[in-house]
Amino acid sequence: MFYLNPTKRGVGVELWGTSADLRIMYQVFSDLWDLDDDKLTENILSAFLYEVRHAEQGDRLIRENSHFSIERESHFGCQISWVQLLYFIAFVNQKKSLHPMNKLVDAIILQLEYWTEMALVEYDGKTGQLMLTYVGKSLDGSNPYLYYFMRLANLKFFELKGGKRAFHQLPELMKGGVKGTVAYKTIRNKLIVKAKELGCDPGELDMDEDDAVYDIQW
Repeated sequence: MFYLNPTKRGVGVELWGTSADLRIMYQVFSDLWDLDDDKLTENILSAFLYEVRHAEQGDRLIRENSHFSIERESHFGCQISWVQLLYFIAFVNQKKSLHPMNKLVDAIILQLEYWTEMALVEYDGKTGQLMLTYVGKSLDGSNPYLYYFMRLANLKFFELKGGKRAFHQLPELMKGGVKGTVAYKTIRNKLIVKAKELGCDPGELDMDEDDAVYDIQW
């Protein structure tokens, strides 16, 4: 059974599991690629599954046992930001609402939601409780520009450099992904205006990013 722990500086979670746990997760979510042939599906899935695949291959974090047992059984992990994790859950739940899926998908996404909630509250009880509304609920998974919204929120969160102070700002930051909020409308309108100026589809726009922001202390 895979599980999540909050990272030391509260930037996100460590996703842990046996090789079999992570392989099953990868295979189950990979099936979502076959549902829609669009860039949103490709980008959202690729960003998450890239880390899961490298974890399963032993390229990220490794332990001799789980955090809950002294029995030796290799566990493999990776680090995923709160923002990326929450947007991924919203994306999967949106796909579930549109396409029939088997119970294994339901089981894995429910397990992912459960451990996300546990990790949020474990890192900071008060702010963690405020964040629970974003676990599979408030974020607009149907947003055609979801990947851009996720990257923008991720960038802003990483700029805060982690720690409790950054985590306390996360509930407000995540409002940008909630349909109908002022923040959501502002981001969407700016994106559409910029796309018109450049003569391209909003979904094709990239962001100007400083790579140094992604030098993260998890």
